[in-house]
Amino acid sequence: ITVTIVLLSLVAYIIGGRLDCGGFRKCLGFTGANLLKSLVLSSALIALPGMLFGAAAYMGGVDPFEVVLDAAYRYATSGIAPPWFDSVPADLLPPVAVLVWLAAGVLWFGLVQAFPLQCLSRGMGAVAVPIVSAMFILLYNVPLLTNEWKLDDALFLGMAYPAVLYRYRNSLGLVISYVALYEMPVRAAFLVGWGAHALNSVVMSQAVWGAASIAAALLLALRKRM
Repeated sequence: ITVTIVLLSLVAYIIGGRLDCGGFRKCLGFTGANLLKSLVLSSALIALPGMLFGAAAYMGGVDPFEVVLDAAYRYATSGIAPPWFDSVPADLLPPVAVLVWLAAGVLWFGLVQAFPLQCLSRGMGAVAVPIVSAMFILLYNVPLLTNEWKLDDALFLGMAYPAVLYRYRNSLGLVISYVALYEMPVRAAFLVGWGAHALNSVVMSQAVWGAASIAAALLLALRKRM
């Protein structure tokens, strides 16, 4: 990931110097402008289906928190987790996992989504969004090679995120919500590294964050209409 980020950053820096997008960092969406709005909307889009599922499960007599905890446990113990989970000391695994997926978020949403969107939208406008979405979906998990088509990745990361990015031109909010709310490996790392109590705290924090993001997104939408 590190080598890929360095190489793509170098290419983006060279090309970005020829674009009038306000500097290299702005070309990648790494600015403070609209950070909160980007974070709130992307978090709300991720959290809303989970909240609806949790409410339906609760009404059906199932504890939604137990469902999430069981999913993280299955991920950590079924051989799906990355092999390097076993080579990192347990105490360090959660922060290492956070750093790894932060780096992945920078790669995917700064270099693979934000930069091409900045370039293409200058001449194409909103038409650039589905182009970047299609490119991202075909690169993320390389489904044409692995035949691994994940609907959640395509919908949230491939379609919703580029739309948010086009609206606010800020990829930092996407990176944060991706690591903090979306990725199952991060939850599994807390379970493997720090135990069930740590995972419980993470899941509870995600639930609070998600609910607050949904409420904030609704408030922003209402204010925009008024």
